[in-house]
Amino acid sequence: MKILQNIWLLAIVGLFINLGVVMGTIYSMRAQYLPDPAEAEAHSEEPDKNTPEYWTFAFTRFEEMQRTLNDKEVELNKRSQDLDDRKAALEAEMSELEEFRTSLANERNALTKILKEVGAEEEKNLKFLASTYSQMPPEQVVPILDEMEDEEVIKLLLQMKPDNIGAIFASMVTNDPDGKQAQRVAYFSKELMRYRRGGR
Repeated sequence: MKILQNIWLLAIVGLFINLGVVMGTIYSMRAQYLPDPAEAEAHSEEPDKNTPEYWTFAFTRFEEMQRTLNDKEVELNKRSQDLDDRKAALEAEMSELEEFRTSLANERNALTKILKEVGAEEEKNLKFLASTYSQMPPEQVVPILDEMEDEEVIKLLLQMKPDNIGAIFASMVTNDPDGKQAQRVAYFSKELMRYRRGGR
């Protein structure tokens, strides 16, 4: 009986020793099979590329980039439209300016034509008056010239022959007590020379 008791005791002791060795071995190899808590926590913060959470994160980034691109495209289109509007406005102003320039040129041509017609008619009338006054006695012509403006008299004298002009000037200074007619004759003579030289 004592021998059997010793055998059971030895078996139990051996079992505890074996259990201690196994537990010690497992404890020493825990790093290979159990992750470090700090590392496990750090890895838990990084999304797994194969998990739905990672794909949601990536899709959100893509949507943000897409919105940014859309906003830039909208801004670019707006600027392009502004440039097109400015170009259209500038072209409209240029067209309006060209129309105004054409209208002004037409009015200038019409006015020039009218002035030529008026000038031709005036010259015709002056020639008629010059011919009429040339056939009148100079003493009768002088009172008429006294009622006319100096510029009108000069235009009329330019249509007369030198002999008729000389006779009229002689009649003007014949009866000239205050010398005003002589001054007028001198002025007319100077202006006639200027006109004939092309000075005016």
